Amino acid sequence: MDKGTFTTLLLGKDLRTLGQNRIVVQTVRDQRNFDELFSLIFHHERSLVMRAVDAIEKITSRHPEFLAPHKLQLLSVLRSADHKELNWHLRHLLTGKNFRLAELKDVWQMLAYWALNKNESKIVRVNALQDCLSYLKLILD
Repeated sequence: MDKGTFTTLLLGKDLRTLGQNRIVVQTVRDQRNFDELFSLIFHHERSLVMRAVDAIEKITSRHPEFLAPHKLQLLSVLRSADHKELNWHLRHLLTGKNFRLAELKDVWQMLAYWALNKNESKIVRVNALQDCLSYLKLILD
């Protein structure tokens, strides 16, 4: 499956639905397809990004190795994410990654910012607070 097909399956205006997310999750079975799907988190359409990152989270729960080549891109998205739906999923994608100390500090700072930012959704704030404790322990060890 290619990027265009993923876009067609996931595009839609209603943020309350997942579109054809289930088909995408069932279809991605190799790194090449995963990479095509992953590229959609940089798309300009908010609903498409939300559905793509939801599918990515589901796929990587079974195939965490697919996400390994995208560690630096994840850190980049973490710094620039401006949609709460993307933030909800980012924290799950970052969990358990093998970060260098400087990267861990970046992740911790962003999570701390989300936890303290009253403009963030409550879901993002609570999840970020929980993760801050885990990342702080990794930084201190």
